[in-house]
Amino acid sequence: LLLAVMSYNSLFLGTVLGFAASALLVASIVLPSPRPSEPRGVYDRTTRGIRIYLATPRLRGLLALNLAAAAAGAMVLVNTVVLVRGSLGLSESALAWTMFAFGAGSMIAALVLPRVLDALPDRPVMFGGAALMVATLVGLALTVLGAGLGWSILLT
Repeated sequence: LLLAVMSYNSLFLGTVLGFAASALLVASIVLPSPRPSEPRGVYDRTTRGIRIYLATPRLRGLLALNLAAAAAGAMVLVNTVVLVRGSLGLSESALAWTMFAFGAGSMIAALVLPRVLDALPDRPVMFGGAALMVATLVGLALTVLGAGLGWSILLT
């Protein structure tokens, strides 16, 4: 929303200051020393986390849901500028309002979701959200292809 009233350079400077303050806060904490663990090889240390993740059935399902959410989030972050500025030829202000709409939608979902989860079980809500994200991305892809824009406009 701030992009509608200030330049992105000023907003970027504020973001830099926020990250620097966060880094100072993180650096100021003292963590307990970890217990020494048994020595492991490079391959074992590198792949241990994903092996544990894939060996746990609940975590495999969670991985699939996270991939669906990541695909939708990546579409918003990567292609919004291309679609709003390039394909539609709109201004930077329109891009800011578009990003505001995405953020507002996320905030509304975050505020409404606890009440929804009080009324419905977790799994149907999560799988319904994932299905909605996948259907939306497929619909967008079909719309872009149907309009004759093709992949070249999405990749530039």
